[in-house]
Amino acid sequence: SGLPLHEQIKLFLDASLFQELPNKKIIIIIDGLDEWGTESDQTVLIEGITHLIGQAQGLGIIITSRPLNIENMTETDGKVRKFDLTSDYDATADIKLVVERSLECKDGMKNLIDKLVVKAGGLFIWVTVALKFIKDNMNEEEAMKRIINTGEDDNCVDNSYRGLDELYKVVLEKHFVGTTNESYFKE
Repeated sequence: SGLPLHEQIKLFLDASLFQELPNKKIIIIIDGLDEWGTESDQTVLIEGITHLIGQAQGLGIIITSRPLNIENMTETDGKVRKFDLTSDYDATADIKLVVERSLECKDGMKNLIDKLVVKAGGLFIWVTVALKFIKDNMNEEEAMKRIINTGEDDNCVDNSYRGLDELYKVVLEKHFVGTTNESYFKE
């Protein structure tokens, strides 16, 4: 941590480290780059990664981020590509596939699954939490109905995280019932 960022990146992103594994595919995932460092730190990291990708064979780097103001990251030789998932990607079909494969689909549940997918609003984290809640219940169909119907008659102010808030409320209410659990939760 005492080294300047560009020196840290030079040490970490040394192409010779990846040449020792010629028949291996290496994937590095950096999640939420926009939540780390300053804009200049992000620029230094992106420049280092772009340089490394040009030198190292069999290396893939996936960076997830809200849009960044980085002009230096341009698409090159098919090795660097940018995808704007906010406008180009509809997660509905993938979320439906995850739900269908995770749940034991009984007769009459197709409609509930469709409603659950719509309620997810394109958020995999929402469907992940919902599926855990559903699978932890004795009656999966009843748990699905509870999640689907949560918040439908609530007229609170529009909130982009409302769906997650409603889901977490259902999960927390189930797991923190009784005085012991309630006091633990409040702490």
